[in-house]
Amino acid sequence: MKISQLAKTAILILSLTGLAACSSTGEEAQEPVVAETESGVDATTRRTQELEAEARARAAAAEERMARMHSARQSFTSTSTWLNSARPTATY
Repeated sequence: MKISQLAKTAILILSLTGLAACSSTGEEAQEPVVAETESGVDATTRRTQELEAEARARAAAAEERMARMHSARQSFTSTSTWLNSARPTATY
């Protein structure tokens, strides 16, 4: 078998396994099942609480990303300032 045929077969197998791994049959893709005994008001209240918790988690993650970006920016700025101060200046 030629190398190109082997490479194509390997790529096909990797693509199919990747597709199978990313299929939407996981738990994340399933919608929560509301019990039939739960009233509409209780379900709405519970869903509202879940949405608020998700929003708080997203806000906390965004705040953490901003803090990391700020820290990285300060580190880069102090490093570039140090590099610029060590660089000799040319006088003409």
